Amino acid sequence: MKKYTFKIISAAILCLALASCSKYEGGWGGGYGNGSWQGPTEPVNAIIGTWSATLHDGSEETTVTWTFNANDSAVKRVTVSLGSNTISDDSSEYSYEFEDDTLILISKGVVEATYHVEISGNNMRMGNEESGYLDYTKEFQAIPLDFMQ
Repeated sequence: MKKYTFKIISAAILCLALASCSKYEGGWGGGYGNGSWQGPTEPVNAIIGTWSATLHDGSEETTVTWTFNANDSAVKRVTVSLGSNTISDDSSEYSYEFEDDTLILISKGVVEATYHVEISGNNMRMGNEESGYLDYTKEFQAIPLDFMQ
């Protein structure tokens, strides 16, 4: 009997593991109000998150970091370092509009820049003919575990 119990429990664990790793199909189906979840109704904006690019010129290193928030606000941070010494660290705040592959940055009600954006996974190419293009990499944020307390 113990042998069959072990096999049944092993099969159940395997089924749960395979079911939890299956591809998301957009919700459980059915309608609202009966426990059937349909998933988000709006697509997630691919630009949301923190992106950084680092340029090297001899011993000088310039890091450009953009943080795009879901509330259409953005922060640009430019840090210039010489060896282990930070020469400058400047931040600018913007609001933004992002549609298709066009990013419009607005500061104090004035359009500051319009950029062409290409996003592929964790890589983003952003810029324009006037100021050139930079290749950014998305930074991953650690999820705080304080919800377990």
